[in-house]
Amino acid sequence: MNRIKSNPDKYALYFHCKTKLVDTFRELYSDTLTFDGNRAIVFNINDELPVKEVKHCIALSLNYHNIKHLPLLGV
Repeated sequence: MNRIKSNPDKYALYFHCKTKLVDTFRELYSDTLTFDGNRAIVFNINDELPVKEVKHCIALSLNYHNIKHLPLLGV
């Protein structure tokens, strides 16, 4: 997680871009979350954090090695 230098009102939660994590997150939460390509979920500092969705994304990323072979990571 880090701030976005070019936009001080935003920060991002980064993931390894060679995985299908962000593609899966986009499929699940495109109505709730904002993404930067296949590498990050982007947040605005003034917006409320969608805790449930972010927790789920983090859980999927921590289990990625075991679930990467499953469609939509087993969701």
